Amino acid sequence: MFDLKENTARCYWFSEANADLHANTFESCMVDYLSEKFVNNNYLPIILWSDECTAQNRNAIVSNALLSYSIENNVEIQQKYLLKGHTQMEVNSVHASIERKIKNCPLYLPSDFVRLSQQASSKGRYEVKQIS
Repeated sequence: MFDLKENTARCYWFSEANADLHANTFESCMVDYLSEKFVNNNYLPIILWSDECTAQNRNAIVSNALLSYSIENNVEIQQKYLLKGHTQMEVNSVHASIERKIKNCPLYLPSDFVRLSQQASSKGRYEVKQIS
């Protein structure tokens, strides 16, 4: 997740033994982020930009989770989708810097990904959360 207003990112790492690449994993991360980031409703409405990946972003599970969150917290959420082929987002630079950081490092534990992700930003703009 990337906050355009504060120019910060939160990365979620999880072991495939505990979670998978299905919509419920992604919606859990989204709701966790929204619950912590927008606890005081500082930014209204909340606008989420997503690519059109059906398995991750564009599906009923994520839509229902965001709807539920918006009703429970009385907040407006707009989820906007980028057109296929036009999906360059700020979060892509986060992914690229993490990939560069881990490229030549030995990785033995899931926590190694967390540690190296935190170190990937020279300005300390990446918050990393490991899901267990």
